[in-house]
Amino acid sequence: MRERRNGCNNGRSEMTNPLIHMPDGRAVVVETPRARGKGHIGQGALPSTSSRAIQFARLTSGGIVDLVLGPSGSLSLLIYRNGKATVRDYFSDGGTTLVPPPVDRSLAEAVRWPTFVDTNETPRQLLDDMKRVLRQYVDLDDRDYDLVAHFSLHSWFGDVGSVAPYLWVIGPFSGGKTTLLRLMSALCRRAVRAADITAAALYSLCGALRPTLLLDELELDSTARSRDLGRLLRSGSTQGQKVLRHGKAYDLFGPKVIVSRQEPSDAALASRALFVAIRPSNRDLPPLDEASLSNIADQLQPRLFAFRLRNYRQAGSSELAANGLSPRMKDIARALAIPLLGDAELESGVIEMLRPQDAQAKVKRGGDPEWVVATALYALSHRAANYWTVKEITGEVDDVLGGYGETYDLAPRKVGDILRSLGFRTEKLGNQGRGVRVTQDLCRSIHGTAKALGLCRADLLDPQAVMGGYGGSRCERCEELGLVVDDRGNRLRCIPLSPPMRSGLFGKNR
Repeated sequence: MRERRNGCNNGRSEMTNPLIHMPDGRAVVVETPRARGKGHIGQGALPSTSSRAIQFARLTSGGIVDLVLGPSGSLSLLIYRNGKATVRDYFSDGGTTLVPPPVDRSLAEAVRWPTFVDTNETPRQLLDDMKRVLRQYVDLDDRDYDLVAHFSLHSWFGDVGSVAPYLWVIGPFSGGKTTLLRLMSALCRRAVRAADITAAALYSLCGALRPTLLLDELELDSTARSRDLGRLLRSGSTQGQKVLRHGKAYDLFGPKVIVSRQEPSDAALASRALFVAIRPSNRDLPPLDEASLSNIADQLQPRLFAFRLRNYRQAGSSELAANGLSPRMKDIARALAIPLLGDAELESGVIEMLRPQDAQAKVKRGGDPEWVVATALYALSHRAANYWTVKEITGEVDDVLGGYGETYDLAPRKVGDILRSLGFRTEKLGNQGRGVRVTQDLCRSIHGTAKALGLCRADLLDPQAVMGGYGGSRCERCEELGLVVDDRGNRLRCIPLSPPMRSGLFGKNR
């Protein structure tokens, strides 16, 4: 049975376009608490206990409290306990009065709010229905339909895990990027679509509502404004990381969808994102008018909201064993697996869905100086030596750069700086210059760094050899850390080192 709100239409505002655009970058966030007259609507004056503005909370008495849009156009609290939902303007919990956050009415009405709490469904049913809607209006690769649907479902649990992935939609003009963004405003939790946003608007908006922010046509360049936005976006993917502005701490954590023509040049920001390429379609796709979009939201939002309310306490950080993925991509895979509630088949599908993304990310990371130096050290650690000079390491770095097709060079002094940043201190080696002495502890540390950066044996071998399943000579450290694999995590075959041949003069040949 549907659990409808009594006496209000929670979510369908009178705005003809429920999306919010900020062409000048201003955020529509109220700086002072909203006026309520003598008290809250329909509830009388607030009790004398201390009050706390919340956008979501777990109740000490059991249950959870979330936000909905009240009939007057202002935010209200939805209390969900024992399978039942009630709506109030404030709620007393453990001696503290919980109230909605003070935000401008136009911002509250710009968010897609569910109209009621529908019946509970499985993750598979919700994913299938979202993919069916996506296929009707946009033309994507099959894997990208899965990616967008999983990201949309994750947005309803984006506050649970330690990592919030970003979805980055790239493609030329008139490719359908805006249509996809509008569709996601009906699929994601508390979606707000913004254009040309400023850094100040970003942290103010995220702190007020914790929305799923949909940033349209965000082209980051070398300007100071773009650098500020890039730094804020990087910090917003990690739980608990605060941004300090004017004596206040802001929390930017949460999933975000970003649309641009090309991928960002910032490798650190790109590593936090999943990319969907959308091209102009030859299919005769129907137009996505406002009536159709509202109908999609009315059908899916109540079901997704019910799924969040009923499964929030069970959903925790996933312990998904994402073998073969880089550390950063493993974190993203575990975040996407949170709302899957332990469905092994769906979790396995997430890993396979992310492998091409991880392979592409690895190609991009291949040109990063730290990655190149770490790869060079990993290769050198399999060769017998008493020491490596910085000049020798630089020669290996040049070989790695050539293999990746990079045209820049790293000077020995820069290589030395990177070695120290990776935790490998150089020292004076007599008349050989500076370098590092090769010890068992050093080689063990190099292998650990390679593991942490997502390197594997395939990064040292010819692609044809890897395709044939060959993993090179046996290395106990590589086997111990699970590095004798290809980019997909498949085990490679190693050839054991044979003892030296004995001459017939001293004994039998072996």
